[in-house]
Amino acid sequence: MSFSFAVTHSNQVAAIAPVAGLLIGSKRPVLPISVISFHSMADDIVPYGQKGSSGRGMLTTQESVKFFARHNSCDGSIRSDINQAKVHIDTWRNGKSSTEVQLYSVENGNQGWPRESYHSVAATQIIGQFFKAHPRPLSN
Repeated sequence: MSFSFAVTHSNQVAAIAPVAGLLIGSKRPVLPISVISFHSMADDIVPYGQKGSSGRGMLTTQESVKFFARHNSCDGSIRSDINQAKVHIDTWRNGKSSTEVQLYSVENGNQGWPRESYHSVAATQIIGQFFKAHPRPLSN
């Protein structure tokens, strides 16, 4: 739902944080939007590397975040690993209006909210920091 809301209401949000979410369709938001996304690579409900099971234009996890990175005109991605290389972070920076896109790929997680552990991350705290760092610029 976060991806869909961002596409249709880009004037009302500065950033979104989908967890196990996929983008449906190819409609573009009017404004650039920062994205931080979390997805378990072992998710058996919303598979990480497969298109959505409905077949109605859903993109894969990677395609969903890359869609926003391209829309925002971000630089190419940089990958870093944390938590004994069990969590991969792909980051696209320097987008329009100072936007950024990040994908946290959790190797051994399941379908659900990422919580702090040796193989995952504390999504709530990370999302809070991301939202504070990516407000909608005020217009005059």
